[in-house]
Amino acid sequence: MNTRPVIKAASGGVTRHLTQTVVIFLVLLISTAAATLGMALLANSSGPFDRAFAAQHGADVTAAVNSARVTGTQLAATSRLPRVTGAAGPFPEVTLQLTPPPPPGAGNAGPPRRRRP
Repeated sequence: MNTRPVIKAASGGVTRHLTQTVVIFLVLLISTAAATLGMALLANSSGPFDRAFAAQHGADVTAAVNSARVTGTQLAATSRLPRVTGAAGPFPEVTLQLTPPPPPGAGNAGPPRRRRP
């Protein structure tokens, strides 16, 4: 198989369309640089957390339980299970349900009021 005609046609196209070739090359160069910079920033942004987590020997599992169904004694017994290397808690937990304010200009969000006769 002879590749010479393909190379000749491609090089002829590059020399005839020099401006388009330079623009495409620059776009590829800039997009590759941007992708490389983005991946480097992503890798470095998680680094401090990983180092702090390893230094503190952070928890591998965190569980939330319903205190109405499980007693403190039952929770304390889980620290003596096989392959459990450490346990702490129970710690109090608060659940909040936040509702956003109505958007500007929405006025009264309730049902329309009836006029008195």
